[in-house]
Amino acid sequence: MKRLIMYFFAATLLASHSLFAQPTKYLKLGVNYSFFRTEGGKSEPGLTFGFGKDFYPIRSFSGFFGFHLGYVTKRLKLENKTWPGGLDPEYSNVRVGDIPLDRSYLEFQTKLGYIISLSHKKTTVQLSAGPLLSFPLKYLSRFLADSTIFLDPDEQGKYEFDYLRCESEGADKILRWFMGIAVLYRSFGIEIRYDSASRQKCIRGLTINDALDSFHVMLLYAF
Repeated sequence: MKRLIMYFFAATLLASHSLFAQPTKYLKLGVNYSFFRTEGGKSEPGLTFGFGKDFYPIRSFSGFFGFHLGYVTKRLKLENKTWPGGLDPEYSNVRVGDIPLDRSYLEFQTKLGYIISLSHKKTTVQLSAGPLLSFPLKYLSRFLADSTIFLDPDEQGKYEFDYLRCESEGADKILRWFMGIAVLYRSFGIEIRYDSASRQKCIRGLTINDALDSFHVMLLYAF
């Protein structure tokens, strides 16, 4: 009887192991290009780096889910803009200059995906999508006005600024939604990802009120 019980447990373990494929770890390194939807601005490539793990719940099914932790720098500048020197635009002088929005982020991503195998499973195409939380870390560039315009008393309260001042940076975290496609040959590949962000009302103390979206192109190594 004891042998039958032992055989039963051994068979159960073997069956469960056959259902679950081994998880895959990976590293990613590449660049991103970020842009506002309406404000425009001058964009430059930024760094994208991260690592994660994908899980395959059923070996016979090509679907998977995973988690990703990344570090991202986004580089963008609004050129030749105006904003008030104080919180009250009615009695403020005019600051003129470029607004650097270069910033670093820590990102946590969860995803669902599907794998398409090609060429006897040596080449695979991975499709994935899901939510992504970005935690802003710090601005990478100093923010100073290039010049100041002093208004006469009869001009105060009539000047139309590009942006007004705001006291809060808004939410500490930014919710984004992403979708991506990756092509892998054995352990190496390339991934293209698009992040669609929610709107931010206050950026760098100014009422820019826009969403910052991003494209990523990354080299991938799975192990």
